[in-house]
Amino acid sequence: NYNHKVYEFDSMEDEVNYIAFNICKLIDNGINPNMIKLTNVSPDYYNTLVRIFSLYNLKVNIPYQTSLVNYPLVKEFIKSYKDSSKSIEEILLELDNDSNVYLELVKVINKYLKYDNKGLLIYKIANSTINSYPYENGIDIVDYLDYISDENEYVFMMGFNEGIIPKNNMDTAYITDNICALLGLDTTRILNKKLKDKTINIINDIKNLTITYKLKDFKKSYYPSTL
Repeated sequence: NYNHKVYEFDSMEDEVNYIAFNICKLIDNGINPNMIKLTNVSPDYYNTLVRIFSLYNLKVNIPYQTSLVNYPLVKEFIKSYKDSSKSIEEILLELDNDSNVYLELVKVINKYLKYDNKGLLIYKIANSTINSYPYENGIDIVDYLDYISDENEYVFMMGFNEGIIPKNNMDTAYITDNICALLGLDTTRILNKKLKDKTINIINDIKNLTITYKLKDFKKSYYPSTL
């Protein structure tokens, strides 16, 4: 049952700068970057994180997704597959197979090869995505709802703002609250109460936790979370 301070910053940039500075202090004191985590990070933070962290010579593992077809290896496969009479196996043997992109390409091919439809396979490859791969000493971003507390790790919970944390449910599901009440299911209000309690328990369970929030970013102003 740990108690934590919450730090307020005028802007998102100030908030991220503070976190980057304190991560550098931890690393200078011998903490492995793999033992430092960021959480509650919305996509709005990604560009600012990359830009400011780079000023401190820090890497952050942003969970980007990109189209598989953006990679030269995949473009080369599609070109050969379209223009060549070679089999898929022969084309694959000509490619560099020592990469995660190659493995993702093979996964898509294996999934749709059974349909024996060249147009369909090319379409599926062109419309598949791949997750970015982490830096070896990058700072990981984790979901606090799935995070298992480790007293040796240092966690920075960002964006502690109203409307962001806790992640409230809305009464927009197919089964609405009035039907849930008749069926004895949890209504939105009950689900949100459970989520709030779970979030508080998670926060109280993390030993080395720094909580921050911003008052504004490039688009709008914010209030601190009701938590």
